[in-house]
Amino acid sequence: MLFLFLSPGSSKADTWFFVGEDKVAHLGIFLIWSFLVVWSFERSHLSLKAFFWVFSGALIFGLMTEWIQGYVPYRSSDLMDFMFDAAGAVLGLFLAYFMKKELNLADKKFDK
Repeated sequence: MLFLFLSPGSSKADTWFFVGEDKVAHLGIFLIWSFLVVWSFERSHLSLKAFFWVFSGALIFGLMTEWIQGYVPYRSSDLMDFMFDAAGAVLGLFLAYFMKKELNLADKKFDK
């Protein structure tokens, strides 16, 4: 993640696929990160407190990378990038929660 966010940019301001692709990348990277962190928890450790810490970690990491990008050549700090980081983290948390919940229900059905 650090390599993607902190590597120097290009002096050309063109896009590869579509306008706003960097926002989709921010959302996707933080979605995957928060999903994997929550997915790694044991079911007994899933709590509101755990979700709070994962989300807080994502926010701090997002803020720090945006701040540092202001000092990287051909990069800039962008509040919208941070907002998409936070949105991706929330989506990843919800996705992991609901998938774990569904798998838990499926396990209970097979235990009978």
